[in-house]
Amino acid sequence: MEEQRRIPFSARLLPGERVTVFAPHADDETLGCGGSLLLHKAAGCDIRVIVMTDGAAGGDPAVRRAEVTEACARMGLEPPVFWDFPDRSLLDQVPALAAAMAEELGAHPADLVYTTSPLELHPDHRGAAQAAWQTIAQMPPSQAPETLAFFEVGTPLHPNVLTDISAVFQAKSHAALAFTSQFHTIPYHDIALSLNVFRSLTLRDAGCTHAEAFLAFPVSATRHRSLAERLHPAFGVIPFPAPFEPSTIPPAQPRSASRFDASVIVRTKNRPERLREAVQSILAQTHPPREVIIANDGEPLPAGILPVTSGGSTVWREIMTRGSGRSVAWNAGAQAAISTWLLILDDDDLWFPDHVQTFAEAKAEGAAFMYSDALKSEWRRTPDGCWHQQRGATPFKGGPFSPERLNTQNFIPTCGWAVKRSLFMALGGINESIDLFEDWDFLLRLSEKTHFHYTAQTTSEYRWLTNRPIEPDWDAARLELQSHHPGRFTQETLTSIIQRLSGENDLLISP
Repeated sequence: MEEQRRIPFSARLLPGERVTVFAPHADDETLGCGGSLLLHKAAGCDIRVIVMTDGAAGGDPAVRRAEVTEACARMGLEPPVFWDFPDRSLLDQVPALAAAMAEELGAHPADLVYTTSPLELHPDHRGAAQAAWQTIAQMPPSQAPETLAFFEVGTPLHPNVLTDISAVFQAKSHAALAFTSQFHTIPYHDIALSLNVFRSLTLRDAGCTHAEAFLAFPVSATRHRSLAERLHPAFGVIPFPAPFEPSTIPPAQPRSASRFDASVIVRTKNRPERLREAVQSILAQTHPPREVIIANDGEPLPAGILPVTSGGSTVWREIMTRGSGRSVAWNAGAQAAISTWLLILDDDDLWFPDHVQTFAEAKAEGAAFMYSDALKSEWRRTPDGCWHQQRGATPFKGGPFSPERLNTQNFIPTCGWAVKRSLFMALGGINESIDLFEDWDFLLRLSEKTHFHYTAQTTSEYRWLTNRPIEPDWDAARLELQSHHPGRFTQETLTSIIQRLSGENDLLISP
C-alpha cells in the first residue's frame, strides 16, 4: 500500500539495553516516551533520565523537581539527574548543551538515546534535538549510541517507528498525573495522551489502542548529513531498519498484471548461496520485470537456483563470461538484454518487494536514469565460506542528486539503478579497463548526458563484506578514476569540495 511508505503499519520497541532520555523539561520524558520507558524497564534495561532545564518559566523549580521524581518513581525508574540550564535557553546554548551531553554519554554509555523532536514548537525542544544530533555525530563510533530517537510532546512528527504501549498506557497515564502544577493553563496530559490514541491509527488491526511515535536514526545517519538536511522533505520518510537475517526475505506479494519493461542484470561469480537469496528477492517483486539475465563470470550454477520459466512469467537466462571480470559481465548482460530499462542486482545484494514497482511508477517524463536509496549491512565470511552478519542494515548514503556531490563519492549503489538500455549502450557501457569504481566512472559520464531522477524511496539492501580475501587499493583506484575524467577533477573542483566539507563541519558545531 502507498500508505506504508509514509508511516509504519507495524509496531516495535526500539533496541537498547542502556537507555538515556534527554528531557528539556520535567514531564517531557513521561509524556513523550513514558510508555516506551515502561516497556524498556520491564525488559530489564538500565534507564537514565536527564532533565536539562530548571523549568522556572513554567512554575516553581522545586515543585517541578518533586513532580518528575515522583513520575519516575511511578514508572519504576531511578530519580532523574538535573542540569538546571535556564528554562527557554537551550536553543541559544547548543554548544554548551552538546558538551554536557558528551560528558554524560562518556561517563554513562548508552545504546539508545531519546530526546524531543526538532519539529517541536518549543525552542528548548528544538535545541535539545540539535545538541543530541551534534553530540552523537562527533563521538567515536565505538563509543556512540547505536540509535537516536526523537519523540513528540506537543507537535506531531513524521515517524518511522511506532511503539505499541497499550499494555502500559494506564501506568503511563498514572505517572503523567504527577505533574499537577502543569495542568492549570494547558492540559498537557490530555494532549500528549491523545496523541497516543491517534498514533494507534495504523496499528488497530493488531489490537493496538495506544502508541508512541518516534523519528529514529542509527548513529551512522548522524555522520553523513546535518540534522537540517536529514529533515529535508526530499528525503521522505527514512525507514529505521530492523535487524536483517537472510531467512527474512519478505514473501512474494500479489503480482501486478503487467510487467515492467526491464531487464535485470545479475552479476555473479561462484557464490551460489548469495545468488539464491538475490533470486528470491527478485521472485518476491510485486511488479515483475520482463527478464532476468544472470551474467555468470564463474563456474556453472548448481541445479535448482534459477526458477523454471513458463507462460507469460519473467524470462530467466544465464550467460557465461568465464573469468573475464565484473565489467565484462555487466556489458555482456546489457548486450543480451531486450528491454527498455536495465536494472542491476549483484549476487550479494537484495531487493525489497516494491523495488521494481517503485521504478515502474516513478517513470518521469524524459527520464533516462532513475535511482532509489538502499540500506547497508556488514558481513564477514568464515573460512568455510559462510557469511555472518556483523552489523544490521542502516541507511546508506543516497539522497537527492547533485553533480558536485558525485565528484566526491559514488553515493548511488548499483542495486538502486534503473537506466535506459539505449543510453547505456550509447555511452559504451561500462569501461572494461576499470576494475574498481567502474560504476562511479559510468555515473560520471552519464551525468553529463542526462537528468538523474531520484525516487526518494528505500528499496534495496547493499551488503558489504568486511574481510575480503584481498583488500583493494582504494587510493590507487580513485587516482585511476580521476585520470579518466581530467575535466571533472581540477583545482577548481578540489576547492569546491573543500568549501563544501567546511560548510558541513560548520553545521556540526553551529547552534
